[in-house]
Amino acid sequence: MLPVPIRASSLRVARKAAHHLRDRPVRRTVLPSRTPTVHPATTTATTQTTQTTQTTQAVLLAAGVGRRLRPLTDDRPKCLVPVGGVPIVDRLVAQLRSCGIRRFVIATGYRAERLRRHLLERWADADLELRFVDNPDHATTNNLVTLWRCRDAVDADPVVVETDLVLEPGAVARVVSAGSAALISPYTDQMDGTSVAVGPTRDITQMYVGGEGSPQRGGFKTVNLTRFTHDDWTATIVPGLEAGRARGDHHRYYEHVIALALAAGRLAMQGVVIAPDAWAEVDTPDDLARAEAFVAKRPRATPMPTGIAAPRPATTERSADDVRPGIGATSGRAAAS
Repeated sequence: MLPVPIRASSLRVARKAAHHLRDRPVRRTVLPSRTPTVHPATTTATTQTTQTTQTTQAVLLAAGVGRRLRPLTDDRPKCLVPVGGVPIVDRLVAQLRSCGIRRFVIATGYRAERLRRHLLERWADADLELRFVDNPDHATTNNLVTLWRCRDAVDADPVVVETDLVLEPGAVARVVSAGSAALISPYTDQMDGTSVAVGPTRDITQMYVGGEGSPQRGGFKTVNLTRFTHDDWTATIVPGLEAGRARGDHHRYYEHVIALALAAGRLAMQGVVIAPDAWAEVDTPDDLARAEAFVAKRPRATPMPTGIAAPRPATTERSADDVRPGIGATSGRAAAS
C-alpha cells in the first residue's frame, strides 16, 4: 500500500475549521466510504517552472540516528539540528522548492513523528505535497534499505538527498536541471567517504563506496545529492536495491547500487562539480562548527519563500497532543550516521 501524500496546507485549514466548529452541536451523518485522493503537485509560478522540475520529486533520506551528534540528537533526528538558527532539513526543502520542486518523499525512522510534525507545521503555507515513508528497521539497517522502502512512492525523476547537507543554493539547481547526475567536489585532505572517478566530459566512470580503493588525490568526493531519470530509477536503481536487499546488504549505502551499475555499464551519470567550500556535511560536532561558519559567511544561503513563517528554534515546537496530522506511511541513513 502506498503512503498517502498530504498537503501541509491542509493541516492549517483543518485546524481553523476545528476551532470554528468546536462549540457547535454535532450532527452525526454516515457518509459512504471513499478512496483517498492523491492530489497532483501544483505550482504557484508556472511561468518560471520548467518541465524538468514539474516531473521531479525530492526524496529526503532522514531515517538515521545521528549518534555522533549526541546529545543534540537525543530528542530529534539529525536533520532538525539547527545551523545558523535554521534546521538543516528546512534549508534543503527551501532550496529544492526554489528550483520548482513541490513533491517530496520523506524517508523517516529515528524520531519520525517529530520530523513529521515539524515539516507539516513549518511548511503549512508552502503548497507542498509531502509523502512520508517509514523505515521501522532504521536502527539496524543503512540507507540502501531506507531508499528501497521509498521505491513505490517515487513516480517521477527522483532527486535523492541526504538531509545532513548545507549547500550553496546554486548547487541544488544545477543537479535538479541535469539528467542522471551526482553532486561531487574535488577531494581534500579533510574529506572521507565515497568518491568517484570522472572522464574528460565529467561523466562518472567509477564509484568507490566508503572511499575503499579510491585514488582520492585528484578524485572527487560525492556530496550525497543525486538525481536519476525515472527510466534509470525503474530500470536500474530499484532492481539494484531489490537485489541488494535480497543479498542481505542491509548495512550498505545505496551508493553501492550505483557503483555496481556503473561498473556493469547499466548506468551513465554526469558529475556536477562544486567547490570544496560550497558545501558542508554535518556528522560530528566539528562538522557542525564548520557548517555554522559556512552559513555565517553566506547570509542568503537559505531562500525562504515569501509568506512562510520565519524559522524558529526546534525547542518551541508543539507537543504531539497538539497535532494530529493523520499521515499515511508505509513501513524506509540508518544505523549510525
